[in-house]
Amino acid sequence: MSLLPTDSTMRKATPICTGMLDYFPRAAAYVARISVLGNDKHNPGEPLHWAKGKSTDQPDCIVRHVIERGTFDPDDGALHDGKLAWRALANLETELEKREADGTPAWDEEIIAKNKKILSEKLAAKNDENLGNEGYTPPPVSLHRPPPPFKAPREFVKDPFKAPHDKTEEWDMRPKEPPHLEDLLPAWDMRPKDNPYVDERNHGGVGEWSEPPHLEDLLPATLR
Repeated sequence: MSLLPTDSTMRKATPICTGMLDYFPRAAAYVARISVLGNDKHNPGEPLHWAKGKSTDQPDCIVRHVIERGTFDPDDGALHDGKLAWRALANLETELEKREADGTPAWDEEIIAKNKKILSEKLAAKNDENLGNEGYTPPPVSLHRPPPPFKAPREFVKDPFKAPHDKTEEWDMRPKEPPHLEDLLPAWDMRPKDNPYVDERNHGGVGEWSEPPHLEDLLPATLR
């Protein structure tokens, strides 16, 4: 029985070089040297070959190398990560040989067909979307620098200590009249003393009338 697919479609779908060696060139070289080191250990003086009857506990060895990953094996100086990869390939090879001998499939073709159908539907929806945008023309992109943002002219606040910003405005240089004395005094409540709504906080109690203060007492000390 051939190790490789005989169907032309399946052969195209099994790119050993571009799908395996080109993916993991360093790992492939590392695993190849581990095979040499293992052959020297288990088959000293013999040509390079895999003695499948020796050290067949692949799953247990895989777990041990996972625990010690990132370190060197003191037995032969190889990384446990490389031996992990070797054991994983050995486990897969053994499983494939067993299925080939039993006649059981190595792939679930039903799941593969389902995933292919989903992929084709996604690609068809994407093509329909691209066809719907054929008549759309994107707006032209300018290569020139955009103009600076517009800034409104500075508005001056009218202030007697600042010059007017409009030439039509003029300074009011007329002398100001002094304020009248009545404008500086608070409004006095001249309600009659018999008013029952007199507030006791301002007039000493309901029904009572307090004398108005003298004008001199209400003026600031500088104006007396």
